[in-house]
Amino acid sequence: MNSSSLPNDANFQDHVKQNLNWMDSAFKTRDFETSILKSEGPPLLLAEKAASGSRKAVLIYLQVDGQPVDPTKWRQESPYKPVLKKQTEAGEWQEISWSYLQNDKVDPEWRIFARSASDAKGPISMFLTAIDIMKTEKIEPTFNMKVIMDFEEEQGS
Repeated sequence: MNSSSLPNDANFQDHVKQNLNWMDSAFKTRDFETSILKSEGPPLLLAEKAASGSRKAVLIYLQVDGQPVDPTKWRQESPYKPVLKKQTEAGEWQEISWSYLQNDKVDPEWRIFARSASDAKGPISMFLTAIDIMKTEKIEPTFNMKVIMDFEEEQGS
C-alpha cells in the first residue's frame, strides 16, 4: 500500500498506526534516523538526518492526517484511493482510466480525487521526492534536517 491510498483520519487509531509505520519506513529508507515522541494523543514521529560537520539545522513540520470524511458521500470506491476524473458536459465528475495520462493529449482540466491528497499527503510526497532527487543527483545538504510528523493536526494537536 502506498501513502496515497492510506486512510488518515486521526479519529481511528488503526489509521494513525498505519501512517506512523508507513512514514517511519519511508524515512528510514532515505537514511533518516527516526524516533517516536510520546504525547497526550497519538505519538509524533521525528526523523533526523545529519549533514557532515554541520551545526545548523532545519526543522520541518509535516501534517499527516486529513480531515474526517464520510465515505458514503464520495462517488468512488474509497475516498482514500486516488482516481482520475474528467468533468462531463452536464458538470458531473466521471472516473477515467489512469492510462489516459500516457496520451499525448492530457487535459489540464482532469482532476485527481482522493481524501487529503493536497492538504496532507501532497507536501509529504513532494518532500520525499525532493530527498530522492537529491540522492540521485548526489546533492548533500549543508545542514541537519529534522522532520516532525503530526498525526492529529486536524484534531487540534
